[in-house]
Amino acid sequence: MRVFVDTSYLIAILEPTDDRHEKAKTVSRSLDGYQQVTSEMVLTELLNAFCTRGKFFRQMVLNVLDDLRSDSNVEIIPQSSELFE
Repeated sequence: MRVFVDTSYLIAILEPTDDRHEKAKTVSRSLDGYQQVTSEMVLTELLNAFCTRGKFFRQMVLNVLDDLRSDSNVEIIPQSSELFE
C-alpha cells in the first residue's frame, strides 16, 4: 500500500511545537511497511517553511531531505509542467 506524505505532515513531524506533532508521530509509527510517496513540490514547500528559521533548522531540513532521498521506501515524484497543471 502507498501513502502520500504532504507538507503539513512533514512540518508536524519536525516541529515539536506544532499542534499536530503528537498525531503525526502516532501516524509515523503506523507507516511501517507502507511505501511513502511525496513530490518535489512538497519538499520545496518544506524547505520554504524552514528557510527563515535559522541555520539549525535549515540544516535539519536538508538532512531530512537527504534521508528521504536515500530511503528506498520513499518515492519522490519529480516536478513537471504536467504535475503542476
